Amino acid sequence: MKNNKLIILYIIMLLIGLALLFTSPSDSPPVEPPTQPREVEVIVAPPPKPVTEMVNVAVAKTDISSNTILKAKDYYFKTIEVNIDTFDKAKYVLDAGEIENYATKNNIQKESLIQKNLIASPYSEEYRTLTLKKGEFIFPVEIAKADIYLLKNLHIGDLIDIYVLYGLEKQGVEASIDNANVVSPSRNFSNTTIKPIIAGKKILYIENADTNSSYDSQRLGRIDLVLTNEEIKLVRTLMTNSIVMLYPSTFNESFDKGLFLLADKEKTWPESKQQIFNRKPISRLRGN
Repeated sequence: MKNNKLIILYIIMLLIGLALLFTSPSDSPPVEPPTQPREVEVIVAPPPKPVTEMVNVAVAKTDISSNTILKAKDYYFKTIEVNIDTFDKAKYVLDAGEIENYATKNNIQKESLIQKNLIASPYSEEYRTLTLKKGEFIFPVEIAKADIYLLKNLHIGDLIDIYVLYGLEKQGVEASIDNANVVSPSRNFSNTTIKPIIAGKKILYIENADTNSSYDSQRLGRIDLVLTNEEIKLVRTLMTNSIVMLYPSTFNESFDKGLFLLADKEKTWPESKQQIFNRKPISRLRGN
C-alpha cells in the first residue's frame, strides 16, 4: 500500500515537471537595442556689438608734400565713428592745436587721416631742420624791451620785416644834405626815419624768457628767423653800429630773397672794395 502511494507521488511529480517544461518560455526575453544619445542643441550667442564713439580727425585736404608748414588750407576735420577698443586716438590729430604750423616729415596722401608721427611740432629741433631750404640758415635775434611786443603778438610761422633806424646829419651849416652823414640813431627827431632792409622773413621759433627773470634783464627772449647767407651778412654788419628794428611784415607770404626792396647798390652794402672784402682769396696778410 505504501509502495503504491510512492508510485502515485512520483507520477504526480513527473507530470508537474513535464507541465512546467512545456509551459516555460524557450527563449530569453528580447533585448532592446541601445538607444542613440540625443543631439544636444548648442545655442551660440551673437558676438557683442562693438562700442563706438564719434571723433573729429584731421584729414589731408590735398596731397601734401614733405617739408610743408601746415595751414588751414591743407587739412580739414572730419567726424567719423570709431571702435573705442581698436582705434588709437593718441595716434591721430584730433585738435587744431596739434597741427597748425606743424611741418610734415613725409608726403601725406589726399583724404588720408593725418597721424602725429608724420608731422613735427614747431617747438621741436626736428621742425627747424625740416623747414630750412637750401641756402637758408637759422638766425637768432635776442629780443630787448623795445621789441617785447613781438613775443606777445606773433607766432611761429608769422613773417617779420627788418628795418634800420637812421637819420642824416650835416657836417656844418653850409653843408648840403647830399653830403650829410648817415647816422643810426639820429640825434635829430625831425629827420629820423626807418628803412626796410629785409622783408617777409619767417619766424621759425619763439623763446620766451624765464618768467622768474627780472624785467630789467636786457634779454627778454629770442626769435629765430630764416635768412640767407647774404641777408645775415647785411643784418649782422648793421647791428654792429646801428639800431636794427623788427616789425610784423606787411606781406602775406615769405620771400626767398628778402633784399628785393633794396636798390642794386644797397644790396651789396656794406661790403667794401678793399682787398679784405674781395671775393678773391688773400694770399698773405701784412701787419703794421
